[in-house]
Amino acid sequence: MAQNNLTNQAYEILNDLFIRARFMPGDKLSENQLCEQLKMSRTPIRSALVRLSRKGYIKTVDKKGIIVKGFDKKEIEDSFELLIQLENMVYLNFNTIQNKQKLFDTLEQCIEKQKKAKEEEDYFQYLLEIYAFTEHLFNAYQNSALIKTYQILKEDMIRMSMIIYNKTINHPHYSTLEENEKTLSFLKQGDIQAVIEINEIFNQSRLKVIAAGF
Repeated sequence: MAQNNLTNQAYEILNDLFIRARFMPGDKLSENQLCEQLKMSRTPIRSALVRLSRKGYIKTVDKKGIIVKGFDKKEIEDSFELLIQLENMVYLNFNTIQNKQKLFDTLEQCIEKQKKAKEEEDYFQYLLEIYAFTEHLFNAYQNSALIKTYQILKEDMIRMSMIIYNKTINHPHYSTLEENEKTLSFLKQGDIQAVIEINEIFNQSRLKVIAAGF
C-alpha cells in the first residue's frame, strides 16, 4: 500500500510538471535526475514513468534514454475536433440545463479569475480558468461520460498550450478570454448559433497556432 501511494505521488508530481511544460519536447530525462528532484527511490519513479509513457508524454530511445515527446499534427487536430464536438453537444442541448442563472454566475466568476490571472501574467493559472469555464458547462449538462472524456482531453490541451507559450513567451497570448466573454453573452441571450460559430472560429484559430508550433 505504501509503495502504491509513493507511485501515485510520483506520478501526480511528474504529470503536473509535464502539463506545466517544465519538460519540453526533446528534453532528455534520467531516472537518477528525477529521483534526486523528487527525493524518491527508483521504484516509484520508474512506475510513474511507465504510466507517463502509456500516456504518450515520453519515449525510450536506444542509447539516448528517456525523451520527452510533443504532439504530432494529427494528435493536435484530433484533440481540437473532439473538443469542438463536445462543446457543441452541450450548446445544442443548453435548454435542458437547469438553473441557468446559477451557471451564468459561476461562469462570470470564472471570467473574473481569468482576468486576474492575465493581469498577474500567470499563464498556467489562466489556462486552468479557461478550461474551468468549459468544465462548468459540462458539469451543468450532467453527462458523466462527457465529463470523464473532457478531464483526459483537458490535460493534453493545457500541455499543448504551455509548450507553445514557452516557445513564444514574447508573443501575444490570452486571446481565449475574449471568446469566453462573448460565449457567456450569447448564452444569456439564448443565441446558441452565435455561440457555436464563435466556438468554431476560436478553436480553429487556436488549432493553427498550436499546430504551427510543433
